[in-house]
Amino acid sequence: MAANLVFKTADQSKNSDTTFADDPDLLQSVVSGHAYGFQMCIRAIMASAGGGNLKVRLNANGSGFGSVWGGAATTSIASAVTNSFPMTLTTTITVYYFFGTFVATGTGNVNLQWAQNTNVAINTTLQAGSWWLMYE
Repeated sequence: MAANLVFKTADQSKNSDTTFADDPDLLQSVVSGHAYGFQMCIRAIMASAGGGNLKVRLNANGSGFGSVWGGAATTSIASAVTNSFPMTLTTTITVYYFFGTFVATGTGNVNLQWAQNTNVAINTTLQAGSWWLMYE
């Protein structure tokens, strides 16, 4: 696999929504038994002070994968549905960078999932221009 870079093509907002959902743009295909490295840049903003901030996680969507090393911690992707990374946002653009490696234990897609960290009726927006680079 050559390096694969995907971009978020349009802003997407959520409010009063703490339920994780796959991002329609930020997904990558994996093959069982292959090792991958990745870098990710998340650009986000809140519409006004007191917003719900943001939480993200990787979802294997049935493909499965071992352990992901990223940032300052190790997260077991076997329990990715319960592990997430909360982000504090402001009313100006906030940028977070993630990086890591993993070995796929199944074949399929890996998606970035995101939601508000706190249920608030103020828009939390994942912005166009966020990106995900993955390579073997």
